[in-house]
Amino acid sequence: MSPPIIQPYRLLHRILLLPYLLSVCIAKNWVSLPIHAPPSLIISESFSHQADIAIGTPPQNTSFQISIDDYLSAAVIPECDFCPSAWMYDPSYSSSFNITPERVDSINLGGARGTETVTLGGVLQDTNASIVFIDHMTSQVLNSRFIGGRLGLSPTLNTTRRSKNLPLRLYEEGQLLNPVWGLRMGGSNPRLTIGALDPTEYQGEINWVPELGDSLEIQVDAFRAYNQNVLPLQYPITASLSSQSKEIYLSPNIVYFFLNESLTGPLQEATLHEDGWFDILCNETSKFEFSVDINGVNYPVREIIEESSPVINDLGFCRVAVGPSPNFVLGIRFLRSVYIAYRFPTGDCPGYYGFAVPKGVISKTLTNQKPRTTPTDAARCLSFVTPTSTPIPTISVHEGPFQISKEKYKVYGQEEDQWVELRGVEDLPMLKTKGSVTDLFG
Repeated sequence: MSPPIIQPYRLLHRILLLPYLLSVCIAKNWVSLPIHAPPSLIISESFSHQADIAIGTPPQNTSFQISIDDYLSAAVIPECDFCPSAWMYDPSYSSSFNITPERVDSINLGGARGTETVTLGGVLQDTNASIVFIDHMTSQVLNSRFIGGRLGLSPTLNTTRRSKNLPLRLYEEGQLLNPVWGLRMGGSNPRLTIGALDPTEYQGEINWVPELGDSLEIQVDAFRAYNQNVLPLQYPITASLSSQSKEIYLSPNIVYFFLNESLTGPLQEATLHEDGWFDILCNETSKFEFSVDINGVNYPVREIIEESSPVINDLGFCRVAVGPSPNFVLGIRFLRSVYIAYRFPTGDCPGYYGFAVPKGVISKTLTNQKPRTTPTDAARCLSFVTPTSTPIPTISVHEGPFQISKEKYKVYGQEEDQWVELRGVEDLPMLKTKGSVTDLFG
């Protein structure tokens, strides 16, 4: 029997139908990742917030610092100097590791560009993710030395750079339910969601405001201090959002802030430093208030007082975490006080930041506030599919080839550096010596 003849119009129909068939075969999904975060922010201690990431083939579990400042992701490898990270992945155990001669270097750290398989929550996977493999880091990079890498969450409008952003790649591959991520950095059980906004992570309405160009910046209506009094600045103000900065930075000269009792409140005792920062006595009588107005909604910053490490200060003073800077920056202290969402710029939809009350925060006044304006393209750009259940992992993730030490060790660095677990310590041979110390050195 001769094979059936496919009419030309039928063949054309099947060719046109192929993209649709491929799209329905790829299940759109989302992922909810736990965040490793310090319970409180203390002077000289790490303020890194990390999410579990698996990298390589087979996937090795590691932990990447969350960065809303970058489009690129980076992984620390064993060749890295001054990187005694317990969360380092080893590319020698991966069949998908690919490195190029091109490098990205700065004064304090650097590495080679390449690609690798990245798996999120055992659910989402990019088999050709753009990665910078960090092989050099000085002891000055204190906040990044004890983590496995960095997860860049911010796509840019630059076409070349956009192709290297992991969340955007997952969306363009048809894997994400929505072009959005949500982040709750404070409170108990903090989470990062990619591909959807989990309604159990925030309360009330999300306040959407446009990202100003391609800048990671938003417009701030006002900064408020004691008794809701507004700081005397030129509003509206353009401020950047940063997970790489811990504090809140205002104008270069904020001495007026410290000298004005209507802004600081009736402080019992305080100290102004030459660098523009000031401390107050840590007790119940010395209160301090600070909040940020965005699109008609006031967001209190809950961790505005920073407890000092006993090594640094034994006089009972606490740092007020508002400091001088040429630029206005809302750092980790602000981000831990809100639920923040980001809508990727795609097609003719620009980038949007969204703010809401985090889960578990009791604030009747805050939840009753309404945004002053709603974006005109909200129905088209800010209408997302709400997840009905948390996706079940389908990709096996391994803890990695090395065992983490049960003990913590002091490593080379600054005096106040934390002690850390190390990998492979138990595999090192015992040091054997002959004679005594005096025999060795005369």
